[in-house]
Amino acid sequence: MHSIWTTLFALTAFPLLMGSSLLGASPQQRDSAQLPVSSDIAKSLEVLDELLAAEQWQQALELLTHILDDQNANLVPVTESLQLGRFNQPHKLYQHAGDLAKQSLSRLPTETVKQFQASAQRQAAVWWNEWEETGQTEFLHRIVRRAPFTPSAQFAHLTLGDAAWNSGDYPLARHHWQEVLSPLAMPKPGESPELDGSWDIWCRIPLLSARLILATLFMGQLDAAAAELTDYRVVYRNDSDTLARRTGLLAVILQELLDEARERANSNQLTNRQTDFGLPIWSFELPTTSTELNAKTIWLKNQAARVIPTISDLEGGTSVVFANDGQTITGWRSDSGLQIWPSNPNNSSLSLRQPLPISTRTLYPPLGNQFSIEPDLRGTGFPLWTISADGRSVMAVMGTGVAGYASSEARQPLSELVCLDLGREGALRWKFLPDDLLPTDSGWEFEGSPLLEQGIAYQLLVRRRTLLEFRVTAIDSVTGEVRWTRPIGKGLLNVPANQNRISHLRLTRGSGLLVVATDCGFISAVHQHDGRLAWSITYPTTPDKPQSKESPAAGSASKVLYANGAFFVATHDQPQLWRIDATSGDVVWSKRLPEQGMVPVGLHENTLVIAGQSLSGVDSQTGRTRWTYAPDDPDTNGFGTAVMAYDHVLFPSRHHLKAIDVADGQIAGSLDLHQLAGRFGGGHLLKHADQLIIASPSSITGYSNIKVSGTFFSDLSPRQPVSSQLTIPNDNISP
Repeated sequence: MHSIWTTLFALTAFPLLMGSSLLGASPQQRDSAQLPVSSDIAKSLEVLDELLAAEQWQQALELLTHILDDQNANLVPVTESLQLGRFNQPHKLYQHAGDLAKQSLSRLPTETVKQFQASAQRQAAVWWNEWEETGQTEFLHRIVRRAPFTPSAQFAHLTLGDAAWNSGDYPLARHHWQEVLSPLAMPKPGESPELDGSWDIWCRIPLLSARLILATLFMGQLDAAAAELTDYRVVYRNDSDTLARRTGLLAVILQELLDEARERANSNQLTNRQTDFGLPIWSFELPTTSTELNAKTIWLKNQAARVIPTISDLEGGTSVVFANDGQTITGWRSDSGLQIWPSNPNNSSLSLRQPLPISTRTLYPPLGNQFSIEPDLRGTGFPLWTISADGRSVMAVMGTGVAGYASSEARQPLSELVCLDLGREGALRWKFLPDDLLPTDSGWEFEGSPLLEQGIAYQLLVRRRTLLEFRVTAIDSVTGEVRWTRPIGKGLLNVPANQNRISHLRLTRGSGLLVVATDCGFISAVHQHDGRLAWSITYPTTPDKPQSKESPAAGSASKVLYANGAFFVATHDQPQLWRIDATSGDVVWSKRLPEQGMVPVGLHENTLVIAGQSLSGVDSQTGRTRWTYAPDDPDTNGFGTAVMAYDHVLFPSRHHLKAIDVADGQIAGSLDLHQLAGRFGGGHLLKHADQLIIASPSSITGYSNIKVSGTFFSDLSPRQPVSSQLTIPNDNISP
């Protein structure tokens, strides 16, 4: 034991590795992202490999257990700078050290693995009991992270997989169920297991394997599900159980579900292609705010709306639109444009000719006072304000839109994170300044607006010094309690030193992770439950290239799309599109964007839609472009944020709205917004049920009765295109 640590100390006696020196990028493009990478842990993994190669099993087991128990956010470089074919951007992948150590267990002999399992199971059983007493999933995550391949870990994966399935995150459910069936975790047939509990899962292997196929089916990957079913029939042809609330032969049930899904898909393809966009039912002008800021900002003068609203269903079924313009938070009924709560005295009728002033819908601040102070210096970037709502709470970052003030900025305008209680007609629940969240670490500012998910708000913070530093924090939306705060890395400053940085980066959730593309040399993912870094990707960036001003879509609220177990990421410091495996961080492909500022919009079957001034359909498996819609007239270029409508994408221009068929890029319908609604034109699109809302630079307009391909818009998401036709199974497996 002594010799291991003596050797390890000798190999690790050099300063903390920050990642920038690990990539051999060209002088014009530097990879200078600084990540929390520990040289000690990296060397520990190297020593572990040496011990395994020398078959020093006991020493390897001791070191492996030490790495698994390490609780720091230690990333380890996995790949050197890669150029994988003509589509791919040179990059380097970092993964969490514990995830890499876990893979090494498969290299140990069976007896040593059993020794690890027996030891880890004792601690895992304690955490399992704590989970049963408290219901806190952190204990389940602790089990699967630090006691892998134990019976408790199998049951923890089952429980987490069921939770993911019930929330509609089918790729995450697949991940957990596949971990249950890991060869290391299962006893061999006929072998008397030394660890109690494994046989319970062994007997459910056919059902678990069938549920993996069902998850693939619900992800809309029909061909992949059919291939998996073919393999399944060979092994489990005669196994019976209950699946999707149907009882019988599992292979037969799966075939029936697959046939129904194909019939539904074919029916959609054969439907008449006529398009009906409906009529505007309410509209009002946006107030003029942040005039000084906009006058001093280097940004495209014809930028689409700076305000992007959101919509949420309150208790009782009322749909409400919320908007934040940096000064006020407003809310109104989506079906009429009227006040949310009838008790409000300003509940009068609304028409297109005599719109109700937006000030009568103000929820915050209650006295109508304007509290932000405009900066003195010029800014680089796009002013943008978004908002989050979940039916119980509304949250937004109020202020000027600056996320990174120049050191010479004298005024330091106010920025605050605000949470309103919808159960009390929008009353203020709590609000924070950045210094309230990080009282011992000053200089931080809020970036973008929070991601609100199941009562937890996930907020990005930034600090501008020599480099841009980023943190992610999780806050209970009801109590205001800070659950965790984690640093995720530093990147090159991408604006001139004497100008304010105007930016609106937001987090995207998928497969239990939160992902952000920083536009300064790295993309990072953290675990949603505790903020532990899962993986990061660094790539060469151009530090002195300011944020794009070439496309209105560059001001889009989201550059990351999650679908089918992958993150599709657009980076604008290098105009690049990436497909990244959510679980591992592996780059499946990356390609240069056709134009600056394009963003991923949605995925239908295997076609990924990306939009900017033009529109493209990309093969999600290979990254190859299938079709492009590029308007010739500048007035018909993309203007704002497009939105998916099942097998179509709605693409806004300055005065028009077009429905583009995702299969071939052909125009299925067009609407002259200027002719229909007068002064109201295109902008950022928001779809909810059969309603479409358009936020233009000067107004917000609500449309109803939206049809495409003869089917009313529904809440079908890209990852579950057949869920309305299939009964979602609820046959949870309990430990």
